[in-house]
Amino acid sequence: MEIQALSPNQKHVSLLMAAMATPLLFGAVALWFIFTHGPVASWPFMALVWAVAFLVGGIGGLAGLWLYAANARLLIGVDRFGYRDLLRRSRTWSPRDVDRVVDMAIVYAGERPERAVFLLGVHGRRLLTLHPEYWSGDAIDQLVSATKRPVDVRRDPISVKEAHREFPRAFGWVASHVFLFGTAACGAAVLFVVVLSAIVRAVSPAS
Repeated sequence: MEIQALSPNQKHVSLLMAAMATPLLFGAVALWFIFTHGPVASWPFMALVWAVAFLVGGIGGLAGLWLYAANARLLIGVDRFGYRDLLRRSRTWSPRDVDRVVDMAIVYAGERPERAVFLLGVHGRRLLTLHPEYWSGDAIDQLVSATKRPVDVRRDPISVKEAHREFPRAFGWVASHVFLFGTAACGAAVLFVVVLSAIVRAVSPAS
């Protein structure tokens, strides 16, 4: 069976990659300056932490976006459709697996509304989320057409808590507690950077 693979919006991904290159460059220059101007131990520890954070964040962001652009695809075939992620893992469904297709804008944690097309399965779980920033309108239309389901377009934005009440199995704990999850993720990232910076400082020459 022939499967058509649709690429993500390369222009949007390229803009994100250009944005991620800035902290990477800043971190690389900062670390170069620290290592070439006296013993690393003589510099304030937070200066090293910030330099490592910018470098690691930039590298991680660029690597993720590069993998996404190279591998992520919307997959459309005869009575099958699906998605391939940045690690080339594929998941496909048939039209009978889809219960509803909802186009709506959701407000997460007080941010501006984020519109997307949500494919909901027969058991209420979210199968796939299509963001217009990452996929062209034509690609989204083709995949939605493959579901053979009408699109329920919600013009007015709703909060994530409202979405959770209406679709409890599609918007779980993480979606309903974006701020807490984001804080925990940031905390873990900060801890990683601090530990990595301490290791860099410890193994650096004393003079």
